[in-house]
Amino acid sequence: MKKLIPLILTAALTLAACASAPDETPLTTPTPAPEAPEPTSTPAPATTDFYPLESYTTAFNTGDAYYELVQYPGHALLLKTDYATAAQTVCCTMPNCAHDSEACPAYFPGRARRYTVFTAGDTLYVYHTLFYRNTQTWEKYFDEYGKPQLEHPDQSFEGLTADEITADFYGRWTEQTTPPCLYTVHPGGGKVRTDLPEEVRDYVMAYCDGAAVYGAAWNDENGTTATGCRISLADGAVQTFPLLTQEQFLDVCGDALVTSHIVTDAPLPTDREQYQAAIQSAETEYDLYDPNDGTRTRLAAYPYDTSALLGVYGGKAYFEKRQPIPYAAYEPVAVETLDIATGTTETIWTPEQGAQELPLGDAEGHSLRMSESNVIVGQRTSLPVGFRAAAADGRWLVTTGKDETTNRENYALVEPEQFMAGSAEQETVTMWQR
Repeated sequence: MKKLIPLILTAALTLAACASAPDETPLTTPTPAPEAPEPTSTPAPATTDFYPLESYTTAFNTGDAYYELVQYPGHALLLKTDYATAAQTVCCTMPNCAHDSEACPAYFPGRARRYTVFTAGDTLYVYHTLFYRNTQTWEKYFDEYGKPQLEHPDQSFEGLTADEITADFYGRWTEQTTPPCLYTVHPGGGKVRTDLPEEVRDYVMAYCDGAAVYGAAWNDENGTTATGCRISLADGAVQTFPLLTQEQFLDVCGDALVTSHIVTDAPLPTDREQYQAAIQSAETEYDLYDPNDGTRTRLAAYPYDTSALLGVYGGKAYFEKRQPIPYAAYEPVAVETLDIATGTTETIWTPEQGAQELPLGDAEGHSLRMSESNVIVGQRTSLPVGFRAAAADGRWLVTTGKDETTNRENYALVEPEQFMAGSAEQETVTMWQR
């Protein structure tokens, strides 16, 4: 087992709290935040089973509540829909807060999709991944990108005032000049920002075990050297650790990550032609991997480029066996399951059986859709178009149409069986409005 290599952070902790509403027009120099009160203490994170983060949806479902970042000109606000009360609120209870500056715990500058929301225990976190590092001054950035939109706004800025367009670009610039960081959000006591090393930009932090978040990255084009990354939720400490050839984090299973990597008889060459020749005799191995001690338990292996993990559901790993098509993609050969507890495999579908859809039994309503042309995992086709999340009590959070004033979707909670049978019975969610 190889030791994890710690990269000791210089953690910049910025405490923020809410104050009365400032002038909404962005300044060329950011207005200093008001003095922050002592933040609410954060319980020490406790390790749990792994769970995925919704890295690309700006939302997170805990089973008790649905958290989401909602976009406004120049910033996103963190909102919470509580299933028990059927009410949506802003994640800020500071008195006299206008929720329009970084002094607010729920306020995040720039684009919502630059942030990942999640919880660990009872603590709420927001991870900022720096997609693009901007080194320009605000004045230069606005001259280059903002002023042309003030003079000739394109479709994305239709209906916005000059102040709103300016605020939008100021928020983008602020986000692009903020380092990767981890926010601990205390709705009633401000938020704490822990700055992270620039290197974490290379990783997609996609999984959490209650005490840390994890990601992986390839360090070269062929993935012959891959690295994992762990960010502690307690103090933001970053550890990197070596992975195997082309190793990737694919899913979770209890207290382990499900990974894949390439197995070869000899190291892969770096020359492109030699690499392509050598890789043909390789295998793709799938493992249960514990990143805390480096142990791996082999699940399955297939010849290189003839398989794909579709996911782990109900204790079973679902694999697509496929045949590469020259100068195209792939054609499915079969779908196979592996019972992780017993090691038993079963072929559950072949193209000769025709198109089928198999519900996977998870709370989010995923199904396996299989046809002669492709095999994909997605939400069941029988789910309503406006399905957002499933509560722990089995109810669904669904959209019911846009509000004419806010142009945001309204929500309701419904009983699945009644809803699918055509019942109009629902519990309307009281939506938060500015």
